[in-house]
Amino acid sequence: MMSAISAQLSQKERVFLSLVAQYQPEGGEDLFKFLPPEESRGLKANLAAFLSQSPQQREAEFAAAREHAQDDQLVSMLYLADPGWISESLKGETAAAVGILLPKVPKSRVGSVLKDLPKETRRDLKKLKLKKISPAIRHLIRIRAERPFPRINLALLKEDDVVKKIKDLDGPQLLKTFHELGISEMAMAFSQVQRSALRAIINRLRTVDAKELKQRIKESGEFTRNQQKEAQLHILSLDFDKMNPEQVVQEIGFGVFSKAFGPEDAEIIEYFIHRLPPRSGYVLKRYLDDSMGQSTPEQVKKTRERVLDAFTRLKKTFS
Repeated sequence: MMSAISAQLSQKERVFLSLVAQYQPEGGEDLFKFLPPEESRGLKANLAAFLSQSPQQREAEFAAAREHAQDDQLVSMLYLADPGWISESLKGETAAAVGILLPKVPKSRVGSVLKDLPKETRRDLKKLKLKKISPAIRHLIRIRAERPFPRINLALLKEDDVVKKIKDLDGPQLLKTFHELGISEMAMAFSQVQRSALRAIINRLRTVDAKELKQRIKESGEFTRNQQKEAQLHILSLDFDKMNPEQVVQEIGFGVFSKAFGPEDAEIIEYFIHRLPPRSGYVLKRYLDDSMGQSTPEQVKKTRERVLDAFTRLKKTFS
């Protein structure tokens, strides 16, 4: 827990004071000459109070600084999420809180977030003067707003060849990818079944999806018996009675996508859930929860290859 002293300081300032207290308690002010004047002024005002603490308190401060430095490698999904999540989170906030948080939201999403906020909030934002709000209060507001959202280590998204290619897709693009996965799963499952069985499935779909499935079956190559059986079992496991025609293909795609991750991918999973609009994100979360731990590493690898195939097929439409 940071003290009132360090809570007012930036991460760099906390680390500097902690190092002074631990390694240079005497004559620590000499180190200020290595800092720009505008930074050293604020630190000088805090150094005496910082050094007046007991060695135990100073060690606790140093530990907190180290921990906070590690946290700084993480990014709150509040600023990376689909605009729907951000708007939902900000609807109960004051104009001051919205004004403090919006600058960290990518510019491409700000318009979508603002249009979903109450008119009164948008009106008050125009009158807001952020400079009158102290840095400490801004920090507390950010922490409170970020708390409901997971914090993501973005480096994890660059470690896998498939994940790093789809990480920048927005919600509508991801939904197109899931639709593509659903169509390819259905083509695999029903490419060699009797016409009566295929007709029963097609009657469950929207007209446009039914036409696409028929065309995809014509274009599809040979599938192994195991591939067909696995796809059929997956589709049969879904409760079609609770789905309307608009949902069927996409939810099959959700099911395929959920098999591309294991328990070790918790942060990556949260990232993609929040990249979708909230309603779709909750549906994907349900599929991920149901499938968690059921896929072998080999199945995860093969499913990610299918995700990459879907992305490649659609890539030109995303640009």
